[in-house]
Parts: sequence; structure tokens; C-alpha cells
Amino acid sequence: MAEMHKQVLERLHLEHDLRHALKGGELQLFYQPIFHLKSQQLVGMEALVRWQHPERGLVSPAHFIPIAEETGLIVALDQWILERACRQLWTWQRQSDIAADLRLSVNVSAKTLQDATFFKYLDTLQQRYPLPRGQLLLELTERIGIELGSEILSLLELLRDRDIEISIDDFGTGYSCLSYLHSLPIQHLKVDRSFISQLEENERNVQITRMILLLSQQLGYRSIAEGIETPRQLQILQELGCDYGQGYLFAPPLPPEEFEWLLKAYSH
Repeated sequence: MAEMHKQVLERLHLEHDLRHALKGGELQLFYQPIFHLKSQQLVGMEALVRWQHPERGLVSPAHFIPIAEETGLIVALDQWILERACRQLWTWQRQSDIAADLRLSVNVSAKTLQDATFFKYLDTLQQRYPLPRGQLLLELTERIGIELGSEILSLLELLRDRDIEISIDDFGTGYSCLSYLHSLPIQHLKVDRSFISQLEENERNVQITRMILLLSQQLGYRSIAEGIETPRQLQILQELGCDYGQGYLFAPPLPPEEFEWLLKAYSH
């Protein structure tokens, strides 16, 4: 009982601190580069939030994102991330020719999509930072069908009407939406890192990844692999025909100033 009480208090304190962090400048965005696997050219980046707590130090997203989901803070957090990420890409596009063609991927919760203010907020962002068509890509988890229910098609169509592309994140991790996947207006499937990390262990893992990539190809989607860490993993994914990838083999998530160095390196 004492341990449970301690956990509840810890959660309440973290929720309070997260509310403060949204206003107090403790949150930061890092950007992990995304590459075309065949040419190994830079094609985009994923915006990833980091929380540098003044007392706790770096708080893992795996720790605070679930609390944001449970408390409803996820809507404000997603909007915070979207605004700063779009502003950052818009700024880079004014400074670098290579940034003009980069896609920006941002994770968005189903709860955020369902929020009554979200699409008006998106319209404001697109007016403020008019990124070229298809350059903003929202990543939604594979649970999307369960979370959005009957609203799923109409909500995704609203995104399509705004020239925003959709990626199904963590695909193949257990909440399969195969029954309606073909009918959704999406453009990308993202292969979960749990599959990529096991590619070198045995042929069975390779075959599972092959099936996911084949499904993506047959449905006309572009495939993205996350968590690529070794040259052998990259080689296998290239042989299997995966389109894009990200991971520590290429680069970790980078703060904006380091991502700018990467842009300069690829502009020569």
C-alpha cells in the first residue's frame, strides 16, 4: 500500500512538473535525420521531444508521454511540438537549399486528432509556416483504428485535404489494422525498431520484415525503418527494398545546432 501511495504521489508530481515544463522552457526538440536507403541521401527528419528537468535531469519520453496521454496534456504537448518543429523547418528552408525538400515527421496522438481545436490550430500553423505540399508528415501509432474508431476515415481525410501525409508508426507490433489499412489515406508504413534490431539474429526475423515491406509495396506506401544501428542491418534492408531509414548508424537525434551542421555537410 505504501509503495502504491508513493507511485501515485510521484505521478502527481510529474504531472505538475510537466504542466510547468510546457510553459517554462524545459522542453527541447531534437531532430533525427531520415535517409533514402539506396542513395543514402538526406530526405527528412523526425522531431523528438526531450525534457530536461531542473532537478530530475533528462526525463525519458517513455516516462512522461504516457502521463501526458492519461491527463489530456498530450494535446498541448503535441501542439507545442508541431509549432516549434514547423517553425524550425521553415527557418532552415530560408537558410539552406537542401532543407527546401526535406520532410518533417511529427508524432501525434489520436487524442490530439480528436480534439475540437486541433484542425483550426493546424490551419493557423500552415498559414504561419507554409511548408510545401507533402513536407509535413504526421506519425500515428498502429492502434489508430482502436483509438479513433468510426472517426478514423473522416479525420485522416481532413489531414489529406491539408496536404499533410500520414505514416503508421511502429507497424507490426501487435495492434494490426490490416482489415482497414488498404482503405486509409496514408502514404507511409514505419517498421518498428524491434524488428530491425533482430534482423541479424536469424532468417525468421528477416522474413517477417520482408512481409511487412512487401505489404507496404503492394499497397503503394513508402516504407521507413527505424532503429538502424549496424551496416549489416542496412544491407539487409536495402536488399529487401526498404525505402527510407533512420537510426544511430546514420545519426542520433540531434539538437538544432548540430542538425544545421548536417545540413551544411550535405549541401556541398
